[in-house]
Amino acid sequence: MTRAPELEQTRAAPLLLVAAVPLADVTWLLLVWSWLFTLDGPIATTVGASVIGLSIALALICGAARLAPRDIGLSRRSLLGGLAVGAAFWLAVQLVHLVAALVTGMPLAVTPHLSFSAQDLVVQQIAGNALAEEVVFRGFLLVQFALLARRSMPRRTAWLVALFASQVVFALTHIPARWVTMDIHGSALLANLVLTGGYGVFYSLIYLRTGMLGLAVAYHALDNVPLQIVDSPLDAHAVAARVMIVLLVAWPLLTRARR
Repeated sequence: MTRAPELEQTRAAPLLLVAAVPLADVTWLLLVWSWLFTLDGPIATTVGASVIGLSIALALICGAARLAPRDIGLSRRSLLGGLAVGAAFWLAVQLVHLVAALVTGMPLAVTPHLSFSAQDLVVQQIAGNALAEEVVFRGFLLVQFALLARRSMPRRTAWLVALFASQVVFALTHIPARWVTMDIHGSALLANLVLTGGYGVFYSLIYLRTGMLGLAVAYHALDNVPLQIVDSPLDAHAVAARVMIVLLVAWPLLTRARR
């Protein structure tokens, strides 16, 4: 899969700060999952915890490391343009469910899983968890790992190493939530972390292919909360993944046609 050319122009951060950002993220998550989520009030929400965690990361990235927002995917095109593409992607997924319902003869109905609470969760994901994780682990860590690796290996190899190394870190940062809150241990924990890392690799490929962090945020949010409207016999996650794969394959043609 090709890389978005703008990612090659990112500035490198000092090695110490590249290590400090995920460490700070893990430290904050340990506090959140072991204590803060037991409290009442705004801090006990996904948005509150994620915004504070992202603020800490941005203080290190843009403050101490002096990277510009565009260096971590927070440009207008990358973030807002990506979210707009993500909205179109979501509509395409709903169309697939509609066609599937019509073809199989199912009566048209709103899926029983749809609720206002689900919509609220999407907002919490886009404004909180998904945004924070995409900025830290795809916008920052993935690209910085690639820049570090390119000092000692060919460019293609460096990106592959960065892709998997950054998402191993991404998976490991989920241990506090899995261990403390979800009470998952042993082989079940390992399997869960491998699956989480696999999701991280796919989110990374979205960013690498399109250069749009907002699209990775949108897909990540809808992966956590599909927000399916039309009831259909198809699995929401499988449909979303296949539609995204088609989009990524067709991406060069779409961008060429736009130009």
